[in-house]
Amino acid sequence: MSTDIFGARVLGVDLDRREVRFRVFVVYYETAGRGYMPPPDRDRAFFLGLLWESGRWDHPIGEATISVDQILDADWCAVNARWFVEDVECTARRNDPPSAEGWEVLHDFYYERAGRWEHEDHLVQADYTVRVTSERWIEHLDEGDAWGTTHYPLWADDPRPEDLPHVPDLRNPAKVLEPFRGDQTKELAFSDDGRYLAVYSYEAELVVYETATWSEHGRERIAADFFSARLMWVPGRPVVTILDKEDGTQAAYDADARAVTSVPEEAGFARSRTGRHRVEFGYQYGVRFIGGPTVLGSDEEGLTIESVSFTEDESRLFAAGMDPAVHVIDPACGAVVGKQDEPCDRIWAVAVSPDGAFTATSVFAHERDAKQEVRIRRVGRPEIITRHRPGEFVTCLEWSPDGRLLAAVVNDDGGSQVHILPVGLPAEPPEALRPPPGSPQPKEEAPELDPDLMHDLAMSGDPVTQDELDAVAREHARWVDSGGGFGGFETFAVGGVVLAVYQGPSGKEGAQAELRNRLLPSDLDLRGVALPWAVLTGIVGESLDLSGADLRGATITDARLSQARLRGTNLRDADLSRSDLRNADLSGADLTGTDLENADLTGARLDGAKGI
Repeated sequence: MSTDIFGARVLGVDLDRREVRFRVFVVYYETAGRGYMPPPDRDRAFFLGLLWESGRWDHPIGEATISVDQILDADWCAVNARWFVEDVECTARRNDPPSAEGWEVLHDFYYERAGRWEHEDHLVQADYTVRVTSERWIEHLDEGDAWGTTHYPLWADDPRPEDLPHVPDLRNPAKVLEPFRGDQTKELAFSDDGRYLAVYSYEAELVVYETATWSEHGRERIAADFFSARLMWVPGRPVVTILDKEDGTQAAYDADARAVTSVPEEAGFARSRTGRHRVEFGYQYGVRFIGGPTVLGSDEEGLTIESVSFTEDESRLFAAGMDPAVHVIDPACGAVVGKQDEPCDRIWAVAVSPDGAFTATSVFAHERDAKQEVRIRRVGRPEIITRHRPGEFVTCLEWSPDGRLLAAVVNDDGGSQVHILPVGLPAEPPEALRPPPGSPQPKEEAPELDPDLMHDLAMSGDPVTQDELDAVAREHARWVDSGGGFGGFETFAVGGVVLAVYQGPSGKEGAQAELRNRLLPSDLDLRGVALPWAVLTGIVGESLDLSGADLRGATITDARLSQARLRGTNLRDADLSRSDLRNADLSGADLTGTDLENADLTGARLDGAKGI
């Protein structure tokens, strides 16, 4: 069983501009705890879900292009939404968060009825302009279309065209290495020339791979008694060193010679490309430059830094750790010159691309998450370009010197792997996801209703009797109580696709009232009658007394109700379009959200009416 999370209404469609305007309502709340899922900022996958479920049948965006299995696959949607949704702009937000008075009005659940939701004015909501990649993806939509959805934000990839050649593909490793058994990989580092990747284990085992073939080049058990080791290549040489951070003892391995060797101590725990700048971190607050200042380590800041990364030109150091930000430091003066905020508790690993344009970080996005998320951002921009959760922990990230690969240590299910991620995302969609040729077909205009014919139908049938009306009202009340109207249908849905509808524990009780094209004699006792959400299309009845009736959400289009007494009647969200209401008494009626388009209100009394 599931319930709608959001409601969507189409505000306008412009095929020439390839744009559709949506209003999205929050329709699921935890009112006791005053909680709700807010509308997304600009998530492409959420709007792909709206387009698919609204055009699932017989439209290009539907099953002919995207299968049910694909639309239900969150990762597939996150990767492929950009082939359908080019851009999303949130143009307005309302009631986010609700006021104290608003919370007093709100219910836990709301359901779409006749294109509307109860308490619309109080619902959390946002307006969007969505631009698609082809007008074919929105050709099925019309202004006023509305539906409830169980789709929710999936944080789809959001690259700009100029970013595509520089962004790692987090989901499709070019190579997956398993250098050690179990959860053993501690650190990794590329040699300066990019020919080798060194990987070091918690059990003091060093493995060196040749990056041209990803074959194992050398394996050595080294520095077995080191308590806290760090891995670092000697600048410009194929020699990798392992330093015991506790006592400064160092071991080294010559990759070309495939032999343990001895070299002068490499100072610090990390270095810039030439070794001009070297830093220590992790065992104290901040970052200490060897021979220079300590940054982010003052009593006021007191930040524990656990991961750092230099740009190739040695002009910037990116540092992160036990706070939700990546700090950008100028090594020449030790000043913090920038900060990239991350919505998380802490950052486990950070790597900057050699040109300093992009960062990769590893975080737990939420405390309840079971897996860490790798995120790619362009430096200086707030949006996340792409994100993925490859495993439980991603403890180390490093860009290759040429910027063409990103290496990640991924620990999952008791095992440890090194994912070699290629840099560059495709610029064109797969053939199967391209729009079909041709232009949108012109829509058939709905046939206009003939008011005289509808009147003749009503007059030719038997008039509604009091017994019949009472029976309809009783059955309708049971229908509302068992789940009809805003009583709440519950749906079983997967990915927004409704598979079954349940009308509550007594869902077969009652029926929606339908008195369409019927004559209502003036002697019927209609005062206070309760027919919310009833279908009353084309009814005929002059001088009816409907004072105090409950007709919320009812469909009363094309009705002839001249001189009807509707004093104090609840017509909230009802549809009275094209109805004859000449000389009707609507004083004190609730007309909030009522559709009165093309209704004839000549001579009607509206004093004290709400919503006018």
